[in-house]
Amino acid sequence: SEEVAAHFADCKVLFDLNVTLLILSSLTLITILILQKRGKLGSLRIGARSAGFYGALSAIVLPLFLGFLASRDFDRAFTVFHRIFFPGKDNWLFNWYTDEIIQVLPQDFFMHCAILICVGVITLSTAVFVAEAVMTAKAKNKP
Repeated sequence: SEEVAAHFADCKVLFDLNVTLLILSSLTLITILILQKRGKLGSLRIGARSAGFYGALSAIVLPLFLGFLASRDFDRAFTVFHRIFFPGKDNWLFNWYTDEIIQVLPQDFFMHCAILICVGVITLSTAVFVAEAVMTAKAKNKP
């Protein structure tokens, strides 16, 4: 239907924005690491911890918090998500009988996607968190 096509067009805008942000943040990170390696940029630290520590910590806490809220009422979380990212639109409310796509991509599909994304982000962030803690401990023990 036209509603489905319009929603998919809206989704494409978000996917394109996501890819753009991924590329820009990756280039920024690579630039910072190169500058640090060449000694042209000091360590990005806040107190005894690196910026990576705080980034990883927030990337662990935020998905845990949002995941907890979503697990309490995924229908509400799904609705809130759409109100935030598609303000003023209701073209994401598909009709089970006329919009076949809802049979291929039911709400449970998106719940499982959200779980996978949260677990992935938490796992990778935990790895960064632990690596930073190990590096900080090694640096403290150096003579």
